[in-house]
Amino acid sequence: MSITTILIYLLYGIVLFILFEVINNKYKISKIDYIVLSLIYLIIISGISSTRTTNIFLVIIIEFLLRIFYVNNIEEHSFIKIHKDILITYLITIISAYFLNMYYINKVDNIFPDPNELKIIIWLCIIIFIYKELKNNINKNINIDKFINKENILKYKEEYIITEYAKYKNEYYNLINSKHKELIPIIYSIIIYENYHRSKTKRKIDNLLFKINPKERKLGIAQVISNKLITDEESINILTNKLELIYNKISKKKNIDNISTEIIKNYYPNNYDNIINIYNKIIEFNKK
Repeated sequence: MSITTILIYLLYGIVLFILFEVINNKYKISKIDYIVLSLIYLIIISGISSTRTTNIFLVIIIEFLLRIFYVNNIEEHSFIKIHKDILITYLITIISAYFLNMYYINKVDNIFPDPNELKIIIWLCIIIFIYKELKNNINKNINIDKFINKENILKYKEEYIITEYAKYKNEYYNLINSKHKELIPIIYSIIIYENYHRSKTKRKIDNLLFKINPKERKLGIAQVISNKLITDEESINILTNKLELIYNKISKKKNIDNISTEIIKNYYPNNYDNIINIYNKIIEFNKK
């Protein structure tokens, strides 16, 4: 295999990775969708590629390696710990891509169908579309297993949450403090959640962008709105002050069943489920 072919495969892999990031962030694709879309992508690039397609299934492996690198180095998580449940999806995709490559792409002269074959494909797509619509209507209240769903990862990965809690407790023990002790586990819950979605590497990029264009944005490990450059420690102090104001406001109300839950809901009015989940796991761990 020539260097040119390897570089073109690498480019195809990068494009596939970017496509899945964009699609998954917007539509939340399922594992089945990922497999099917990967195979369709292989067929399309095989049809338009001017290079040899003998081993074009390697594009799927390249995308897989890029995702491991991205998760481990940009998002700063352990791919094996966080995404081990989708390894089987990648394995199925790679095997399927290999057989598609060996027994279809390498066996035909023209990848794209002729007009008669195209009519069959169009009708097949119509049938599949109708089937999916019916299935969605029947199962609209059933949660579908997503390919990469960051919210669900935080919901179920207790080991990750406790590991992060222990790390931050050791790092910020002297900083995270409040006269209202109920706020301390909430602060840890928020920085665990925010750091998961905005890793240290991404925050460095945010700081660089702020220096170029200093407009108000979320900064620091606590991801607080700021109109000046702040450190992670300063963001935690800002978060603590905000939570204390919310505590003082809510504590005056009567008939509050759980003040911690109400504080979290007040701070995250549209996205509090995951914070509450992290908070509960921290409370359970502290009781052991």
